[in-house]
Amino acid sequence: MDISSWKEKIKNTIAGLDLRHPWEDPEDEDDWEDFDLKDDYITGAENAGGDLTEEFVLSRPVLIAVTAVLILAALIAYHVFSRRHLYTSYSVVRSYESDDISGTMYERLGSVYVKYGSDGLFVVNAKNETIWSVAYTIQSPIAAVCGETMAIAEQQGSQVVVLDKDGEIGTYTTDLPIIGVSVSENGVTLLRLRDGDAMRLRMYATDGSTIAEIKTTLEDTGYPLAAAMNDDATHVMLSCVRIGDGEVDSRILFYDFRKAQQADSEHMTVAYDYEDMVFPTLYYTDGNVPVAVGSDGFAVFTTGAAPDEKEFVAVEEEIRSTFYDDDYVGFIFDSEDTTLRYRMEVYRLNGRQTMSEDFDASYTDVCMDGGEILLWDEGNCQAWTVKGIQRLKTATDVKVSRFFKVAGFRQYLIVSESGMTFIKAE
Repeated sequence: MDISSWKEKIKNTIAGLDLRHPWEDPEDEDDWEDFDLKDDYITGAENAGGDLTEEFVLSRPVLIAVTAVLILAALIAYHVFSRRHLYTSYSVVRSYESDDISGTMYERLGSVYVKYGSDGLFVVNAKNETIWSVAYTIQSPIAAVCGETMAIAEQQGSQVVVLDKDGEIGTYTTDLPIIGVSVSENGVTLLRLRDGDAMRLRMYATDGSTIAEIKTTLEDTGYPLAAAMNDDATHVMLSCVRIGDGEVDSRILFYDFRKAQQADSEHMTVAYDYEDMVFPTLYYTDGNVPVAVGSDGFAVFTTGAAPDEKEFVAVEEEIRSTFYDDDYVGFIFDSEDTTLRYRMEVYRLNGRQTMSEDFDASYTDVCMDGGEILLWDEGNCQAWTVKGIQRLKTATDVKVSRFFKVAGFRQYLIVSESGMTFIKAE
């Protein structure tokens, strides 16, 4: 390659990169005829010397590639930082006022929210606008939710209201006092009813007609503590407590209600006994996996009419709180660290532990929502990931009644008596 050829390439490359140097002066452009490079002029070199290769021409694509790598690295670093950073304040994205009375409770059904109490319920959208409402008188309301279906029952009373996000789908009364309620996605309710010294497990259609019933006694099965139904109300899991010789034992029973006309004994398919344990929480996941959460751990069973115990995870400390979703079960204990108050542990349903973290913030309620662990009391909110990263810890400007995770990174909803406040952690 001759001198004029590579000199022309140098000029084209510099022009293409649009570089600016302090030595550039349009008036002296002709002076470069006696020098091979501008660097030679500055250093006093008299000889062009050296061989320039075609690689020099590639400096622009190399520069672009390096810049892209640096930008990508910066984005990854920001992503990692933001995902692992603890946010201690928040900004209000939007808020909507209301005048809810003290004691109002809240649940979410898909994209709407249910506010309910002893005098009735209101279904509102994300702008706190009432979509529809129902008036009733239920002195001690208890509720159950399955997907976008909800049942509200009168504890120690007889009234039941079944609804979805679009409206009321059933209301009826029972002839026996209600102790507990479960609901399926199709609106079938499962009630635990007190019948003197015995208990009845009764399944109702939305019109109040009885689908199936089981009578339990303390002598045969023990005291029914909790019950759960699968999504289509064909399988039922029941937890019973038995007391004898100073010990408290539990039995978990499974029932198949696909043939409603069978005798009580024929509905039951399998039972499991657990010594010195109680199971106050039962649920079916979206995949119809039965899970029983107890005083000393949790059990996971296979699906089907006669499930097998698949996993059992035992914990040794006294459990203060439990929380769960379709993939995880978690516990809160007193911390062994004297400088901190609590320890939180989370497990997958296969038994593998994903986190064990100590923390010191106060809380009165805990749940899993949107894949995160949410804790709150009247003046504080926290959010954790299932891998033990505390994402949010902040005091609030309102008296918190309920705390939700909403769509969007670091996006949450605080529900209070004064309204709905959508926030972003900062």
